[in-house]
Amino acid sequence: MTPFQGYPQAPGGFGFQAFQQPQSINQVQYVNGMESAKAYSLRPNESAILMDSNNPIFYHVQADASGYRTIKAYQFQEVHEDRPEDIYLTKKEFQEWISSIQNRKQNGGNIDESSKK
Repeated sequence: MTPFQGYPQAPGGFGFQAFQQPQSINQVQYVNGMESAKAYSLRPNESAILMDSNNPIFYHVQADASGYRTIKAYQFQEVHEDRPEDIYLTKKEFQEWISSIQNRKQNGGNIDESSKK
């Protein structure tokens, strides 16, 4: 008798047997175009995402309970993060802004007009 994961079997040969679910391994699979994606084999009730090695496309392949497969192709592109506007003033710009406000105040102008742009 062989031990079960380091534990000896109980007398009479009836050891504890755990039900192990099959482990799905999520690996990136590469194919060469739609024809290769169509040729990719799946078991019933299984799905896979296949990356096209030649184009920025990936394929979602699904098989239903009877084994009928559907393939959907998606195109993707690199996402560039938008840079926020420069909403900060440099020290020089701040000093110019302060002096423009002081000049308007001395000349009797409306200070609130400086904040409108």
